[in-house]
Amino acid sequence: MNSQCIKVLLIEDNPGDIRLIKELFSECVPSSFDLRSAESLANSFEILDREEIDIILLDLSLPDSQGFETFTRVHDQTPEIPIIILTGFDDDSLAIKAVRDGAQDYLVKGHVSRHLLARATRYAIERKRTEEALRRVRDELELRVQERTSELEKANEELRCEVAERRKAEEAILLSEEKYRQLFEDSRDAIAVVTRAGEFLDINQAGLDLFGYTRSELMTKNVSQLYVDKSDRKIYQTYIEREGVLRDYAVRFVRKNGQEIDCVLTSTLKYSQDGSILGYHGIFRDITDYKKAQQALKESEARYRAIVEDQTELIFRSLPDQTITFVNEAFCRYFNRQGEDLIGTSFFPFLAEADHKKVKEHFASLHSRHPVETIEVQVLKPDGSIRWQQWTNRLIFDAHNRPKEFQSVGRDITEQKLMEETLKKSSEKIKLFAYSVSHDLKSPAISVHGLTKLLHKQYKETLGEKGKSYIEQILKSSEQIVALVETINLYISTKEVSLLVESVNLERVLQIIKDEFSARFSIRSIRWTVPENGLPEIKADRLALLRVLRNLVDNALKYGGDDLSQITIGFEQSSSHHIISVRDDGIGIESEDSKKIFDLFQRKEERKDIEGSGLGLAIVKELSEQHRGSVWVQPAPERGSIFYFSICNKLE
Repeated sequence: MNSQCIKVLLIEDNPGDIRLIKELFSECVPSSFDLRSAESLANSFEILDREEIDIILLDLSLPDSQGFETFTRVHDQTPEIPIIILTGFDDDSLAIKAVRDGAQDYLVKGHVSRHLLARATRYAIERKRTEEALRRVRDELELRVQERTSELEKANEELRCEVAERRKAEEAILLSEEKYRQLFEDSRDAIAVVTRAGEFLDINQAGLDLFGYTRSELMTKNVSQLYVDKSDRKIYQTYIEREGVLRDYAVRFVRKNGQEIDCVLTSTLKYSQDGSILGYHGIFRDITDYKKAQQALKESEARYRAIVEDQTELIFRSLPDQTITFVNEAFCRYFNRQGEDLIGTSFFPFLAEADHKKVKEHFASLHSRHPVETIEVQVLKPDGSIRWQQWTNRLIFDAHNRPKEFQSVGRDITEQKLMEETLKKSSEKIKLFAYSVSHDLKSPAISVHGLTKLLHKQYKETLGEKGKSYIEQILKSSEQIVALVETINLYISTKEVSLLVESVNLERVLQIIKDEFSARFSIRSIRWTVPENGLPEIKADRLALLRVLRNLVDNALKYGGDDLSQITIGFEQSSSHHIISVRDDGIGIESEDSKKIFDLFQRKEERKDIEGSGLGLAIVKELSEQHRGSVWVQPAPERGSIFYFSICNKLE
């Protein structure tokens, strides 16, 4: 479109009005207006999307939009194109609202002439262009105002930040000075500032306490007067002015009362405003007690070393990785090595190969709750011989309870091992002898018992009363011999047979014991009592547990006396053991008999009339010890006795 031709979009659905508007524009200067028409709002939007339009003539009543909403929709879609409302409604309030909301003019159909339409169209375009120009100027002005305002705000913010930073810096300086003064005064170390000539400029309370002077007294003194050796002051000055800083310089001072003290001095240079050296800023720490403790430690170490070196037992220390850090003379003599050759090496080369794994596991098992343990190992001597040693190893911890080193004390137990082996072989021989004797005793005893029984049956009338009495005594004695042999065999098998550890239901075991003795309980009217709140399953050898309980209950029935009326089973737990008790209300036991009754063939003299071998409680002791427990007895609170036996709760 040329610059003089105005492209007009008429949005109108009435053909007559469309024709009238075309005629009015045609009467104008030729080629001044190029008219397009759309009969609906949707059709107008399609034209606006594909063509450039200079102005819109808009009827408010269309097939797809009615009323003022029609203008709003078109204006929202094309805010940059001027709009003239061309309607049949002569409504001033609507016209004012339309112009106020963005319409360029409001023309009423039937009152529009060729000149009015042309003028209104051109004026509308110019007003829109003017508005756009004004809007651009306003936007540009607002942008400039915003940019300038932003610059001013930024400058103001920078100024505020600068003022705030300066205020913070001033506050920090004041706070730093306050903190320095507070630290200076509250420090437990003596702090002083002196000139190069040795005059005191300042000193804190700890410094006054260290040297024993008042402030007024010390400020009149020269620091060199406090040195025990005056040359130390010159050495200190030379070093500090050359290096600028001095740390932990050892020096001796003298207090007001004449006492000499050991100190370490840490110092820096103090400069004046012109950069020249004003003096020295120093921190004095009293280490007199530390040096005394250090000396005492050296003396203690010397005594310890003398004791260790004089020991006949082998002693060495090692790191957690088993690197040797110390050996005593006995260790060196035993292995025929020099101490300096052993330090930094491992002790594993001295061990028999078969013991390496066992020793590693042994050291790994030591910890803070179990720091000490003893182990027996075989070692290789320089001459190639193998010896037995017993080592007690202790894990030592540092101040933070972290493993630091092991201390090991050992001795040669080869002779002891040989004796144990000899004793073991002797024990085996005795055991075989015991089996042989018990077998040789049992067969004749059974024969004697059988023949005597036959004699009693067939010839008791011929023998008379005295003869029958003798036969009954022989029968009873032969029965006791057989029972004794059986008990001896049982005791020997108890020591030989390994435990078969399994989960054992205590309630079921106690029921078996109750059933076994129920007849005897019933005859003597004895009450049997077990815990009411139930019993747990425990790890133990079931047959061994039955044997222990059977012996203890039988013991109570035999020795409880005629007044025995109740047997009570108890159960409790400790941190490491299950503890089972058998309590009776019989005649009890004397305290002096409470330990020896668990030895072999021990019976009370006054109860010799009661049948028994004297091995029952010895068997109980043996079985308890096999369960890594023990057995003991104590008097009941009122009367009777309580037998206890324990079973380790970590059996597998």
